[in-house]
Amino acid sequence: MEKLGAIQILDVWLPTTDGHLLVMPRDTQPETEQAILLHKLQIRLPQQPPPRMKLQHPSQSAEALKSVVPTF
Repeated sequence: MEKLGAIQILDVWLPTTDGHLLVMPRDTQPETEQAILLHKLQIRLPQQPPPRMKLQHPSQSAEALKSVVPTF
């Protein structure tokens, strides 16, 4: 199970020029060993959902701000 723990799921938040946010859920692709293990356990990872738009910027919500990771 330690090998499967390296598979991560996260949301990428990109601001748009009109004040909206483009939210793109992303997950890491399993490496060869992980893919073999998933196959043996008959586990299928879900497909990545499509991007979605948010009207509020995360800085307007204290709760959302806790999960924002500064990148620059």
